This record gives sequence, C-alpha cells and structure tokens, in this order.
Amino acid sequence: MPADSEYRQKPRKAWTMQNGTASDTEKSPAEDNINAQSRAKIIISELDPGTGLYKDRPQSDTDQNSPAAQNKKTAFILRKILNADKEEMTGQIEIVDHDLWQLLKGLLKEWPYHGYRGDPIFIRSPYEELILYWDKLQEAAKETAKDESDKQSRLDLQLLLDTIAGPKGSGDSKLDEYLKSRDSDRERQCVSFDSLWTLFLPGALVYGKPFLGHDQVFFVLMVGTLWPEPPEHGEKKHWDFEAMIYDWNGVAFKRSTLVLTIPHFEGSKPITGLPFYPLSFHRDSETLRTQLIERGKEYRRLCSAKSGSSCYNYTGEVWNGNDGFSVDGRVMIDFKSYLQHGPRNAKVADLPHYSGEKECPCDECERSPVVQQSFKTRFDREEAETGWEDEQYLLCPPRVLGYVLRERRWAQLQVSKLSPIPEEDKNNSWSKVQMADGDKTKELILNLVKGHGTGESRDHDGDLQVDDIVRKKGKGPPGVGKTSTAETVAEAARRPLFPVSVANVGTEPGLVESNLGRIFTLAASWQAILLIHFDVAVHSRIHVAIKYNSLSPDQTMNIFKGFLDPLEEKNAITKYEAIIDWIKEDVCKLGLDGRQIRNILTSALTLVRANGRPKLEKQDLKTILNNVRDYKSDVRLQFEKYKTQEARSQEGPWY
Repeated sequence: MPADSEYRQKPRKAWTMQNGTASDTEKSPAEDNINAQSRAKIIISELDPGTGLYKDRPQSDTDQNSPAAQNKKTAFILRKILNADKEEMTGQIEIVDHDLWQLLKGLLKEWPYHGYRGDPIFIRSPYEELILYWDKLQEAAKETAKDESDKQSRLDLQLLLDTIAGPKGSGDSKLDEYLKSRDSDRERQCVSFDSLWTLFLPGALVYGKPFLGHDQVFFVLMVGTLWPEPPEHGEKKHWDFEAMIYDWNGVAFKRSTLVLTIPHFEGSKPITGLPFYPLSFHRDSETLRTQLIERGKEYRRLCSAKSGSSCYNYTGEVWNGNDGFSVDGRVMIDFKSYLQHGPRNAKVADLPHYSGEKECPCDECERSPVVQQSFKTRFDREEAETGWEDEQYLLCPPRVLGYVLRERRWAQLQVSKLSPIPEEDKNNSWSKVQMADGDKTKELILNLVKGHGTGESRDHDGDLQVDDIVRKKGKGPPGVGKTSTAETVAEAARRPLFPVSVANVGTEPGLVESNLGRIFTLAASWQAILLIHFDVAVHSRIHVAIKYNSLSPDQTMNIFKGFLDPLEEKNAITKYEAIIDWIKEDVCKLGLDGRQIRNILTSALTLVRANGRPKLEKQDLKTILNNVRDYKSDVRLQFEKYKTQEARSQEGPWY
C-alpha cells in the first residue's frame, strides 16, 4: 500500500489530450510513443431510440480514422456512456494491451479485491483504484524502463492517466471536476464533501475522537458509496464508510466493524477538520501512535483480568448509549454480562455496527496475503492472541464495557479513568461499625465475605465445597445500619457492593424470577456483596401464596447426610457422628427446607476456609444456623408489623 504521504506531494502538470494524443507546453512522455501513434481509443456509447440498445461510436472522426483505429494497436479503450439527454452518465475503461495490464497488476497488487489477479477487467468510473493510487501510478509511468516492452507499457500508463484527466473528460462529470482541483486541494490539505472517498484507501489507518474526546485509530474496511447520494425528504446529507477496530467480545479479541459518518459541509474543508481523517495527516502521528499502543496494552490487561478481579475505582464521565453521566465510585468491567444483560452491542460511543461481511469470504481472498495485510484477517486467528503486534494494541478502543454499581447502570467506561482498589482501607471503616452483639456478628460477616469465592484458588479447599455459596443477608428496619454494614465490609474485604431494590426486580410474577436470576448470576460472577433493599410491602403484592408442606424429620436428615457424607469420605469433617446426632435431636424439628440446608452448609464451609482450617466442625454449622433462625423470626415480625400498619391505615381518620 502506498505511503499516505503520497497524497501530499506537490502539484504536477496535467497532460492534456489533443486528438487522442497527450501534449503540453513541455514534452509529454506519451510523445515518445512507438511511431507517434495514439494507443488510446475513446468511444461514445449512447442509447438508440429505435432499438432501445446502446450503440458505440468514436468520439470524433479523428478517433475513428486514427492509426490506432486502423491498425488495432490499442492499449486501452475509454467508453463514455451517455444518458437519454446525451449527458455523460458514467465511464468505463477496458485494458486491451497485455503488457499494460501486467504493469497495472504489479502496481495495484495491494488493491484488496479480485480485480487485479486474473485477466483484464473493465474499470468503471470513477476508477476508484486508479484515483486512490494516482500518485503512485504517475511515479511508475516516469520510471526508467527495463526494455522496449516495459517502456511502451509505461508510456501507455501515462497515456491512460492523461486521458482520464484530459480535456475530453473521463466519462464521469464529477470526477472531471475533482481532477481539476485535485492538486491544489492536496497542496492546501483540503477536501470537498463530494470527494471525501479519495482520502480513504482500503486498509489505511484513520484517526478520530468519537468516544468522549479520546484519540482513537481505525482502519478502513471499505467505502461503499463513492459520490455521496443526494438527501431525500429533507434529511441531512452525510457520507459513511466502514472501518474496523480490535475489540474484546467477552470471550476473545476480534476485529469489529463500525460505521463512521462525516456530516455534510459546503465548499472545501481542511482534512484535519474532519471528524475522521487519515492518520498520516495528524500533526504528530508518531507520538500519538506510541501513546495509543501503551493504552492498548492496558486495555488488553483490563479485558483479560480473571474473574473476581474486575472491580475498579472510577472517577470521570461514562457513556451509557444515549448520553454521558459522571461517576465517582466502584465499577465492574464485564463485557460478557454487558452484552447479555445490558445494551447487547459493543459500540464505541454511539457509532453503529456494520452488519455486512467484513471481507470477501472466498478461499482465494482468505489465502491472499494482500487481504490479510489490508484487512488484518490474521488478527482473528487464535494464535494472534498470544504474541501481539503493535498494530493490534494501536487499534484497541479507548473504552471498556461494564456496570456502575452505585447508579446500577450499564455503561461504556474510559480506560484512562480506571484505577485499582487499594489493598487496604486507610480509613479502617470496618472497625467503626457498631452492632448489638459486639464483634461476634461483625466477625461472622467479614469471614463469610472473605471466604466467599476463594475455594477455586486454594488446592486443599476442593474438599470443602458442596454447591453454591450463599450471599450473607442482613435484615432489619430502616436506619439500623444494613447499608453502612454492607458498604464497610465491602471496603474491608475489597469486594464490589451490588445494591438491588424492588425497582430492579419488579413485582410482576413473570419478571421477578428472571430478574432475580440475572441479579444472582451477576453477583456470583463478580463475587459481589449483594445488598437487597426490599420493603416488606413486597410481600403484600403477592397475588397467590401456595403453601408447601415442610420436610419431615427423616427427609431433613437425609438431605443433611446427602451433603455431609461426601465430606466425611474426604476426611473433611471433625466428629461426624456427633454432628449427625445434633442434627437429629435439635435441627430436624426446625422445619428447614432443602435450599436452607444447602445454604447453611455452604456458608459454614465458607467460615472454615476463611479461618484457614482443613475440616468442618459442629460450631461452624451452629453459628450459621443461629443466624438463619434469627433472620426467619425477624421477617415474620416485620411482616406482622406491616400488616398491622396497613390495617390501621385502612380504618381512616379517628375523628
């Protein structure tokens, strides 16, 4: 691919066409043509009203009677197609000479499409590849030839460019207008709206700042529409093209295609004044490249963090798909959950995704080194995730996807605004929490939180697990310290606090179950402290309450043994028989259900791990059981109080 600096070379004199031969006040290379014969053939193709078919004719008698027309030594044919009003509608170039075709194939081998791989093709206006590589082709036409055949091919190439830019026109009136001002516009580094497509080579790096003003680099996938289409129904005019970044999808790093938009503007505009423009026009592209590579390395680290290590402090603005809002608190980085439970698309700011094919899916293109280089297809391979190239880091976006815990909202987060949670709480907030029983419950809560989720990281803890780990639940009337307890223990244990209210769960039966399932899934994934703000009034909104009979003592005993026996087999219980006797005598009569039994056991094992002990003891089970019993009693008490208050409110005023 030619260097982008080729776009900014000094203006060159354009050769003009006279009777099909290039000329100028200076001597044109085309004048050295063999036998001074023009090898360009210009044809007009217009609609025959009688037959309804297009018919070809020479543009002039001079073209028809020229030596090229008579001896058929033609290098190429320019066919101008007219509409019914005899206006030039479009143009088409047919390469006839084999050597000229071979020269073009070599010069345009970086064109990442099928055109220059086989036999000669028709090049349709506005001759995109010729215009995009114009300076490169001009240079090649002037290079010293290897032999007479090569000399003729380069003369033919110059003649081709001169014919397109000549006074007889290219067959495309918009292209003719562009070519008239091309050199002066490039000298001034300006561009018109209609000629935006001439800036963006396939595979070229593009610069923009779409996400909260952050620098970002893309690479061009394709320009679907060259000349902007006129607006319809009064809608604003704009021009789009597709570009790619290198993004994390929650499972792997892959190329992601976005649609970049440039709004309409009148006249010409500085290239660097566009919202997106080639990176080579940036005033300090090398420094920028270095900075973005470093940011890309941080992006990769954030996305690759293991489960339970994705909670960060955040101070700054976030983007939630519609607008931005400021955050000063904890956030979770979680692409997978964002895409599953949040907006479900990995946008950058509000840039839409392109849903079409990334590139041609044929076998030839998949094997083509040109396509691999231009479209970075190698980045999607599994091996690309191990040894990264600088360009992979360069193309990473400036945002990660996640959840703002306090605001309870999914959002795009700035990579630069994330900071790790300090290893220690300098304020020692947990020591300031006061509870009715002194430090007994405080110690229980902290041990449960610290022990939760550690089983996977310690080898001997594999024997100290049964199933899920229950989240420690606190219950009580307003103002007694539930929220502050949760906040301070989260700080002390370095865990995310995930607050949930009735608004997040709903009261409709069909939604409650799915919302609760989602909430508990997220809490487990984040190893979070789940703080549920549920008013007892929720109970009054239940439409139908169905009573299920409690487990019998034998059923209760069998469920306990189903969990405890595997632990005994692993020698992970102290005094197994004494525990069984205690359960039979004191626990079976409490009317526990199966889920409560499992939660008692898993919570007790969490205490064991938190204290660094290898075996479960009866005291661990008793500690958890006492809390469960207190919780159930308190729920009943609170609900009775609520019903009493509701009954009084229904009686009306006393007077």
